[in-house]
Amino acid sequence: MASSRLRQTPEGISSQPSRLDLRFGVARKSLVVGYLLWGFLGPFGGHRAYLRDYGMAIIYFFTGGLFSIGWFIDAFTLPGKVDRWNEQARLLAGVAPARVVSKRGYRRVT
Repeated sequence: MASSRLRQTPEGISSQPSRLDLRFGVARKSLVVGYLLWGFLGPFGGHRAYLRDYGMAIIYFFTGGLFSIGWFIDAFTLPGKVDRWNEQARLLAGVAPARVVSKRGYRRVT
């Protein structure tokens, strides 16, 4: 998975954020922060609250991450949840959909 700070330019891939990224930067959620919260506060719903999924955060808090089963599953689904959050924030901000570099080329993040 490529860094969300990389963008395609005529010269190649640049690590500098675009103007749109700077405008959008306030609402972005970081996968690193998500995994840190998942690791330290996951059974209590910390990573769910970070993504503003307050209902599940409360359920995780009272059930210990759905008896650790939900917490374990979130280890694999967290990147998709963060990508969806960032994509929805981009759409609400009126910014064009993001594209990420994959092994097969570019694909739209949904």
